[in-house]
Amino acid sequence: MLCNLVEDGVVKCYPYFPDVIGRTKIYNGSKVTLDSQEEKFDGELIIRQITYQPVDPDVIGIVPKETVIHYQIPKWKEGSIPKTENQMEAVRFVYYATRRKSRTVPYVVHSSKGTGRACCFAAIDYIYQASCANRRKLTLPGLVLQMRVMRYMAIETAEQLHFSFLMAYEAVVRDFKVNATYTLIYDNRQYMAHFHDMGQFNADLRKEYDAKYEQKLARIKADKTAKELSIGNDLIGKSKKTEKDLKAKYPRIRHDLIALITNAEKEVTAKSDEPKPEEPKQVEEKPEGPKPDETKPEEPKFKEATPEERTPEEAKPQEQKPDGGQKPDDGR
Repeated sequence: MLCNLVEDGVVKCYPYFPDVIGRTKIYNGSKVTLDSQEEKFDGELIIRQITYQPVDPDVIGIVPKETVIHYQIPKWKEGSIPKTENQMEAVRFVYYATRRKSRTVPYVVHSSKGTGRACCFAAIDYIYQASCANRRKLTLPGLVLQMRVMRYMAIETAEQLHFSFLMAYEAVVRDFKVNATYTLIYDNRQYMAHFHDMGQFNADLRKEYDAKYEQKLARIKADKTAKELSIGNDLIGKSKKTEKDLKAKYPRIRHDLIALITNAEKEVTAKSDEPKPEEPKQVEEKPEGPKPDETKPEEPKFKEATPEERTPEEAKPQEQKPDGGQKPDDGR
């Protein structure tokens, strides 16, 4: 059961089992008893054990008593897919539980209309069985066509079809123990479940980007033409040297470098051995004296004092000495 009895105030399914454990009700000539009930994954899955037995005395003993395991996913909305972690775990739990018993015990899947959620769940097992049978001709249009031959308008949305393929592929990978791929799918299943919304969002974003930058991009001109770029690429490719070529040329390059260094050292040594030329002596030039015509008369060092400036001693007449510096003969 992939629906709830009432969704958003609308009746989706008529109750065909009691809602209290131990209670018995009669539905369409059968006595139905709810033996047990438990919830898993925070209420995303309800598991019930229900007993059916006939009421008509004419068929009692002919129609046997049946015990049914009833799985209900009450929060799977119509026209959508499971999107939360607990909902995914609930679908996975029900699928593996029913698949193990389907070999010996048939199971019935229903929702409200029986075209969306029910066919989406049934397609999981259909794709899985086709993959194990190696039906390489199974395609998306072919799958939808075969499902709709058995049920009119089966699988309502592309999102439900993708979800069925995702769950079937995950089951194949898990059964064949491809751990790496299974882990990758398990980690990204929520993102893949929203591929339609993300794709639409990216498409709208791309349109907005193109509309915004269309005029700017139209005005941008390339610096070089395609022909010039191709010629440049060819030159770049020719100028590249492989590692093998460089290794082959290394000995020759090393020999040339050694020879160049040796010649340079010889030239330096030869220049240091040559005698240095004597430097010419520098003669200091004396400055020429002034010309005779241009000489000025020397001023006397001492100026003769005037009579007024003379002292009494200087004013006395001085005795003149005879020539030769001899003293006058005094007759002695």
